[in-house]
Amino acid sequence: MNPDTTFLIERPYQDVVDDVLVSLVGGVVNEPIEYDVKADRYALAEPASGVRGITGAFGPDGGRHAFLKGVDFDFSEGDNAVVWLAGDRPNDETVFYVDYFRRVSRSPLSDINVGSVVRTLGEAVGREIATVYEQINQAYRSAFLETATGKSLDLVVAILGLTRKTAEFATGLVTFFRAPGVLGAIAIPQGTALQTTKGEAFFETTEPRVLQAGQPRIDSPVRAAVGFGGDAGKVAAGAITAMVQPLAGIDRVTNFEATTRAAQDETDEELRARARAALRSLGKATLAALDRVIREGRGTPVEFWDPNSPPAQRSDPGTVSVLIEAEPTRFPSLRGAVEETRAAGVLVTLVARYVFFRPIWWWGSRRGSPPPARRRCGARRSRPSRPTSMASPAARRPRARRSRRRSRAWRMSSRWPSRTSSPGRATSTGRRPRPWRTRSSPRSPPYPRRRATRRPCRMPSWACSPTPSRPPPRGAAPPTAAGSRGPRAPPPPTLRSRRPNSAWCPRRDGPWCST
Repeated sequence: MNPDTTFLIERPYQDVVDDVLVSLVGGVVNEPIEYDVKADRYALAEPASGVRGITGAFGPDGGRHAFLKGVDFDFSEGDNAVVWLAGDRPNDETVFYVDYFRRVSRSPLSDINVGSVVRTLGEAVGREIATVYEQINQAYRSAFLETATGKSLDLVVAILGLTRKTAEFATGLVTFFRAPGVLGAIAIPQGTALQTTKGEAFFETTEPRVLQAGQPRIDSPVRAAVGFGGDAGKVAAGAITAMVQPLAGIDRVTNFEATTRAAQDETDEELRARARAALRSLGKATLAALDRVIREGRGTPVEFWDPNSPPAQRSDPGTVSVLIEAEPTRFPSLRGAVEETRAAGVLVTLVARYVFFRPIWWWGSRRGSPPPARRRCGARRSRPSRPTSMASPAARRPRARRSRRRSRAWRMSSRWPSRTSSPGRATSTGRRPRPWRTRSSPRSPPYPRRRATRRPCRMPSWACSPTPSRPPPRGAAPPTAAGSRGPRAPPPPTLRSRRPNSAWCPRRDGPWCST
């Protein structure tokens, strides 16, 4: 159905009469003109002596609206155009319709005043036409559940196998009780099926109810189901005690008063609501309904496990599992949509295909661990160095990457030749030994400086003591004056330690010390 046909069906009686009268006197009816908000003047197709009326779409809903002459528009006879004023205007890019009189009319009828024969006949014909339009409109509305009434509604709901319940069906009031330990709101849909203890009669709720959080119980009206009209639906108090399909969160149900005959037949609104409940129950009992709501929530169902699936994907009766591929932020909304769509008494479990998580890395040193720095002989080392032969020249001088400041801090001057300096050099006999200085490596993090723990040196005393307690080895030259050179003393034999925790002793004689 196009918009023009819709407007024709919904036209009132007065509009139809005006169109008939304009046509009788030789005028033009419903000339279509497209409206543009940028233009104010619209020329007519034929020379006109006056405009009868203008109708078009107006407002947010775009309904048909009759514009007023002199307030919303005016007719300019000089340029034969319709001029829009500051009042109401049609919606942009819509079509408005103009009724106007021709300047030269070929019709012999000209009197359309109130009480004339032409006007009386025109009004009579217009009434019949408006009645036909209304009947067509009513037939159109009778095909839909929301707008059908009376017998038409009975025919519409007959597709679902429903019939209107008459006054012979008993009515009553039942009470639903909350299960212990269940929190939150519990929805009791319309059309919930109930039965007596022994199954003599069945009933259905006629209105939806919501058991709010903290509310222990709630009442709901019921009516006897189809097939239990008359005396079959009249039961005593306390007879309705079971639900055909259990509701999650409801512990028990009962009726404190006996059911009685209804005072009137089922109304259109009650029948319409019962038909909606039947449609919802049909749509929720299929996997297609679950697939639809998941895809509407921008999820992708990958696999279904239900009792009717093959043995490899078969689940327990009353349970359905769905493997879903979706973003983690959409899972709460998908779960809520599935809970609203699933059938009563069916447990639906959603399983994520991928599990997303955000890793958090943490690293750090042990509490109180010493900084990685050079230690003196007998002190603990955080990292053992590579053993190097003291006899080689590369071992007797600092590495190239070490700075001059660090190499000076590691050696100690005395009256005996230094093993870390050149073999031919000798220090002054009058100079006092420098105190030890321990510096942390520039590349080490700013740990709090700790005092190195001394451990006893296991090497001979003449090699580790600051002041030699025994004469130097055979062949060594006696001390000379400051700056003099004597015969070069042969270096002592290289001492190696194969223990894994041995460290280089940065003292003057430079032996290996066990730590």
